[in-house]
Amino acid sequence: MSLTLGKKMLRVEDGMRGVVMRVDGMLDEVLRIVWSDRGENRIASPKEVWIEDEQERLPLREEEIQEVAAVADHWLKCIEQHLPRFHSSPLHLHHQHDPHDAGLVTVIVEYLRGRA
Repeated sequence: MSLTLGKKMLRVEDGMRGVVMRVDGMLDEVLRIVWSDRGENRIASPKEVWIEDEQERLPLREEEIQEVAAVADHWLKCIEQHLPRFHSSPLHLHHQHDPHDAGLVTVIVEYLRGRA
């Protein structure tokens, strides 16, 4: 099987998902399948059987779209006002009445709605 950089892969044995990445080898960089186990990146053995992962990404729910936009708006506000990144709880930021940058929120929401 030939590996293509960035290709999403699925391990046949257990359904674990991975991605083809450049990995430093002894002599040079090689393409290998990398997967995550409890927050640690693991390099798949060449003996493991992997297939291309053809599952399409699921669309986000409306409240998830709003949350992504609200968190991005909050981070921008923190950066511009030199505040800690989350000086208040990041959860449910989309329930705040006034966004810091309404244009940013609008662009993100429109993009995520159209992405599906």
